Amino acid sequence: MRVLRRLVGLAAVLAVVGSGLWLAGSVVARRAVGDWVAAQGPGAGYEAVRVGGYPFAYALRFDGLDLPRPPVTWRLPDVRAAASLVRPGMLDLELPARFTVEAPGGRVEVASDRLDGTVRVDPFDDVALLSLAADATALRVSGGAAGASGLGSGRLRMDREDADAARYAVALDLDGADLPPALREGFAAGVAVGGSGDGSATVRAVIGFDRPWDARAASGTRPMPVSAGIEQAEIALGDMRLAISGDLAVGADGLLQGRLQVRAERWREILAALVALGLVPAEAAGTLETTFALVAAASGDPDIIDAPLVFEDRQSFFGPLPLGPAPRIR
Repeated sequence: MRVLRRLVGLAAVLAVVGSGLWLAGSVVARRAVGDWVAAQGPGAGYEAVRVGGYPFAYALRFDGLDLPRPPVTWRLPDVRAAASLVRPGMLDLELPARFTVEAPGGRVEVASDRLDGTVRVDPFDDVALLSLAADATALRVSGGAAGASGLGSGRLRMDREDADAARYAVALDLDGADLPPALREGFAAGVAVGGSGDGSATVRAVIGFDRPWDARAASGTRPMPVSAGIEQAEIALGDMRLAISGDLAVGADGLLQGRLQVRAERWREILAALVALGLVPAEAAGTLETTFALVAAASGDPDIIDAPLVFEDRQSFFGPLPLGPAPRIR
């Protein structure tokens, strides 16, 4: 009986100590997230933050979170994050079913049936990012230059390479995407743009940064890409298909260098879509169409571009055509 009483007493002491530690940790967590939001710059803030999850996790909920990430600002009515004490370094995130993104082209409303993810970090190495996985179901956007469209369902994964802490393997898969109705109706007769929800996108690449994604990145100083090995980057919708592969790097002078193989089927329609979406300035469309027509002619099919995009010796070339100075990245 005496042993039982001692065990009960010990359990009570441990419960009190554990509760105190959890409470102290919740105070630290609340302060840390407040400092993190403040570090995001002018315009960042939230209406309230709540901490729960006792006793085996810390579950945070932000209400009215505004995050400026130039050139856009994310306005999220609520964000949930949970970190289990039995899985150190793992963070589960859940975004709201509806939120707003303020972009240069106007306000974009984003909706989904599900949008969540998991982040895995090394808590003993400056909270360095080890992996990121995000899943979206029935993702839809409206507003901006293109109007309403569906982006379907997709998955994004980012894993740190074992050999280099600043290199990450990136995989993106998107299925069920669709063009905005106004854009779909604007294509010329005879151009198959697929049925509703037929669009897809696939990316497989290894991206190198100037330093790892870690606590410094979370505080606002983001790593900059310095290399990209693109195994596959492809977007397809009906007759339209754009595929890119190759290697790029940023030279010591800050100029882009490398070589990409570009294949664009029904390139005129792709260009028209990019202009309508606001991704290509309308005033540049005529010059680009003339250039692309010459490259397509050299490829052997007026509707298909199949040519290298080369950046070397501070210059840019698309197929046989010089484009001018190579882009400066930094």
